[in-house]
Amino acid sequence: GTYYDVLGVTSAASDEEIRDQYLALAKIVHPDVGGDPTMFLVLQEAYDVVGDRDRRAQYDRALVNEGLRRVARATQHQPAHAASPPRGWGLLRPSTPAQRARAAELAEMGIVNIHQDSEQRRRARWISFRRQAPVMAAAAVTGLFLSRCR
Repeated sequence: GTYYDVLGVTSAASDEEIRDQYLALAKIVHPDVGGDPTMFLVLQEAYDVVGDRDRRAQYDRALVNEGLRRVARATQHQPAHAASPPRGWGLLRPSTPAQRARAAELAEMGIVNIHQDSEQRRRARWISFRRQAPVMAAAAVTGLFLSRCR
């Protein structure tokens, strides 16, 4: 996912929409209100980039460039030696297809695992964040309601 996905906005969102969404989510996941520190760090990282006009423009260009690179990689012929992983690969990624498959499954369940690549870990954190956000929002609203009823 992208930083826009983390914030739950589109790439066409205004600065104000991004700020408002960030503040709403921060109230839910901030560690000071019982939220998850990892989720907050992911949210903060996304806002630090997308909430700043210069960094956002750079990020948008990088997204476009990455999309173009993916298309180019998909359409070009790969030489035989390209199939061998880079040095140190085994330390960062699982060495067997079964481990890679399990790491991908765990990412889809929102569970971070040492055998995941950075994109899978990012996806796992995002899924976990999105899964917990409605529950935390409901708990926050319920807590606010109950505190006003006292």
